[in-house]
Amino acid sequence: MSTKSVMGAIRIMKTLGANGILTNTKRVGKLIHLMRLYARGSRYRYKYYNKKSPSLSRPNLIHQVFKSTEKNKIWLADMTYILTREGTLYLAVNIDVYSRKIVGWPMSEKT
Repeated sequence: MSTKSVMGAIRIMKTLGANGILTNTKRVGKLIHLMRLYARGSRYRYKYYNKKSPSLSRPNLIHQVFKSTEKNKIWLADMTYILTREGTLYLAVNIDVYSRKIVGWPMSEKT
């Protein structure tokens, strides 16, 4: 295997097994995590980016009660990405809780 190849926990475990060191995938994965290693191109290091700031700066105003008594009082939003041949397209959708209708949807090539 070349030095530029990407090896995850499964490949490392198989390589260690071929050299006589018996282990399992979970153990190798934990060690990789402890050493803060990740595959090049992986987004693992960005997994916890929202946990840096305290939740007090973003208070929960609706407390998971998704009901509204009047129009345009509560909106919910969701963002997703769509892979295309030209690149990634990001889509955000705003929904009115009362009518359950989409009230807006911006799209962009950047987040």
